[in-house]
Amino acid sequence: MPFENFCSERLDIFRFPAETPELLSAIIDVLSGDATEYLPEEWANIDSQSKADTWLKQRLSEGDLFLVSKKACNTFVGLLLIYGFEQGKKDQDVRIGYVISDEFWGKGFASELIKALISKLSKIEGVSSVIGGVVPSNIGSVKVLTKNGFHFLESLNGTAFYQRKC
Repeated sequence: MPFENFCSERLDIFRFPAETPELLSAIIDVLSGDATEYLPEEWANIDSQSKADTWLKQRLSEGDLFLVSKKACNTFVGLLLIYGFEQGKKDQDVRIGYVISDEFWGKGFASELIKALISKLSKIEGVSSVIGGVVPSNIGSVKVLTKNGFHFLESLNGTAFYQRKC
């Protein structure tokens, strides 16, 4: 994988390390409260280490999972998922998903994360575009994507998909 870890001005983004109780607790923390309001049902009610472990195994089977933390204090901020990336494949559309803990909303972390990700992916040969899906009523996430150069692609089953060419 050509992007094991990367960073932005305020964030460190790194591949999910070995499973530990502390990391499962971090998953529980971010997948609680308002942060899951617009996410798929299987992302909600993660309130135990057992549920977090099941959630983690499912996400890792679907794609690449990254932890997002603040540089200054190594505080866990959220999660990033990258789906459909195959090293060496040409003309691929990489799909992304992310969640930022609600205590960090409104501080620009989501926009900064997506900007850093686009910068990283645009340097990888074979990646032609990045696609993110959002519930249309999640205005904050729509703004994060459009601010980072994504344009509406299509709507499918209640999800609006936005694409950014690399």
